[in-house]
Amino acid sequence: MISFAQRRAMEHYARDMRIPFPLLSDPERAAYRAYGLRKGGLWSIFGPKTVWEYVKLIARGRLFRGIEADPFQLGGDFVIDGTGIVRFAHRSEDPADRPAMDRLLQAVRSPAR
Repeated sequence: MISFAQRRAMEHYARDMRIPFPLLSDPERAAYRAYGLRKGGLWSIFGPKTVWEYVKLIARGRLFRGIEADPFQLGGDFVIDGTGIVRFAHRSEDPADRPAMDRLLQAVRSPAR
């Protein structure tokens, strides 16, 4: 996982979420530029679709951490194989736009071409 958050914030996040893999801090957003991740507009970031997704998460017991750093920076999900080839790429259109977990797992399990 790569984030533009500062390293200390990433360490706290990893500990709080019990993440068992390394997290990388990219405050200059070099990886974001390299993978074509853009910033969202006001409506895509704070519109009803995003608000509804956060309401559902809170209803399921997830804590709202508040707005940290740059709320307009959109993320993405990528699967990169051991040789550095991108096997799956999803660039988010809004904060709630994420690929299905089974699609990510399929990309991880696919043999190298």
